[in-house]
Amino acid sequence: MAAIGKVTAFITRLGANGPELCVFDHPSAGVQLPAGTLGPDEDVCDGALREAFEETGLDDLQIRCEVAVLPAAQPGTGIIDRPSEVGGRTIPPGYLARVLAQDSSQAHIEVEGVQGLIQLDALSFDAVRHLVHVVLEAAAPDEWYVTTPDGGGHCWRCHWLDVADTVTLTASQQPWLEVARHHLVQAKHPPARRRPILDADVQTDLTIEMFWAPPWSGTRALVSWLDPAYGPRDDLIQRAEAAAFTEDSRLVAVAEGDDRFTWWSFPGGRREPGESLEDTLRRELLEEACAQVKLSECVGFQRFTHLNCERAGGVTTDAMFWARVEARPFEPKFETRARRELSLGAARDLRLWANPITQRLLTRAADAERRHTS
Repeated sequence: MAAIGKVTAFITRLGANGPELCVFDHPSAGVQLPAGTLGPDEDVCDGALREAFEETGLDDLQIRCEVAVLPAAQPGTGIIDRPSEVGGRTIPPGYLARVLAQDSSQAHIEVEGVQGLIQLDALSFDAVRHLVHVVLEAAAPDEWYVTTPDGGGHCWRCHWLDVADTVTLTASQQPWLEVARHHLVQAKHPPARRRPILDADVQTDLTIEMFWAPPWSGTRALVSWLDPAYGPRDDLIQRAEAAAFTEDSRLVAVAEGDDRFTWWSFPGGRREPGESLEDTLRRELLEEACAQVKLSECVGFQRFTHLNCERAGGVTTDAMFWARVEARPFEPKFETRARRELSLGAARDLRLWANPITQRLLTRAADAERRHTS
């Protein structure tokens, strides 16, 4: 049976009360460290830097040392080492599975909430996990958000915790921290350089920093919510999107993506030359959601101040609408793959929408929905 490698990145900086550790709040799995599976023949340190970037967006990092090497699979568990069908789902390599029963050729496992049979040689029982200490020397905010299409779409909050305090991670990761904690407390760390989250060019009470993780663009931006009274000139607005409600107050979401990744989003898109925002909204909702706009109201704007890559320093703005729509048979013209109708509560719980900007849109749209149905 194959052996595969796992890696965990302990990213630190020196805060006011001592060393701080970068963690993220996974919407379903709890407080976690950047961790994952090493690629074939991938160097351990390269893998630690890659996982750190993919799960936090931090890229100006320096390897300090490998702290420890631990068994990756505990008794009664195994690591899936190639894509495998389990319970009607394709589980990618690297996932930890609980082995419920096994014989000489197959194992009955539970992984990611599903059960099924898997070939025994698709499980690794002698994998190891490398704990790697990485330090951040560049400026970074005290908290920011990461969004990824992986797993149907997720968004999580990254932040810093004092290493010496009682940091509580998800149950499977807490033992890694206990192994590494003494080293992290004693090690030298660069002083924290805090990057403020501030968009001084607009009047707003809500700005966050967002990182779009690979396989998305790997870009970062400040994202500000602007109420309608403080929106930009019409010619500076590039896109229109809608929290669109049916007559029975169900929110319309559309699935985008490809055979590898699919995620749920608000219908909308880019303006074409000469279009008003309302024209763009009507065209995009018809094309993407197969929904006819009956009534609409602009409830705010999303302003993106881009921080890296080719758009660094640039600003783009989306107009965000509430809309009343009539759903037609779903026959999309372009990139959407499915449509669903959600209650407002279910929309708030979507993992990809778990950030303050999207939650603000849902709040403003719900207010508009109440006004237009009263």
